[in-house]
Parts: sequence; C-alpha cells; structure tokens
Amino acid sequence: MKMDGSALSRSSEQLEELARKAKVKSLMDFFSAATEHLEAFIEDHGVDPTDARAKWPDEQWYTAEDGLATIRALQSQLSSMNPKVRAAVERDLGDFASDLEAARASNIRWHFAIDF
Repeated sequence: MKMDGSALSRSSEQLEELARKAKVKSLMDFFSAATEHLEAFIEDHGVDPTDARAKWPDEQWYTAEDGLATIRALQSQLSSMNPKVRAAVERDLGDFASDLEAARASNIRWHFAIDF
C-alpha cells in the first residue's frame, strides 16, 4: 500500500495532539522500518550507522484494526482543524482507511513508513 500522505505530514503536529486528546496511538506510533533501510538512509547522508544501530528498535508490524482505530478517532476530531487544511487531511485519512480496510480483509499486517 502506498499513499501520498503529504497533508498528513504537513499536519503531523496537529494530528499528534488530536490523537492524544482521543487517547489513541498517533500515526507515528505506527512507524517502523527495516534495519537495512535505516542503514541505507543514514549512510546516504554520510553517517556511520555503527553507533546508531544499537538504538534502533526492531521492525514492528501492526494489525489493520489497530491503525483503523487511530484513523477513525482522528477523523472524528477533524472539526477543530482549519477548513482549508482539513479537506486535504480528510482525503489522506480516507485513503489510508481504505488501504487498511483492504489489509484487514486479507489479514495483512502493516506499519507506517516514510519514503526518504
């Protein structure tokens, strides 16, 4: 599954606050990446991964239902956002929910990743 997510990225601080208010995981709580992807990223930026490797968490995978709980909670809290921003965030959250519904139907686990 791949989505644009640029509105989610631009509104990440507001979405973090909405998740706290709704008492659900934030979207970034679902972030995970394979060690080799993290290593490649920092090596591309001229950093030696040796020291950082010990601090990286293991790659995690989540149920679609876990993600849908956050998405639904965020969707119910969007009325407090600026209407111009809200429309784009609603689209991204709707796309995300559709992807997670498809994952749930196929019993596929997922994690939130960011293309660097």
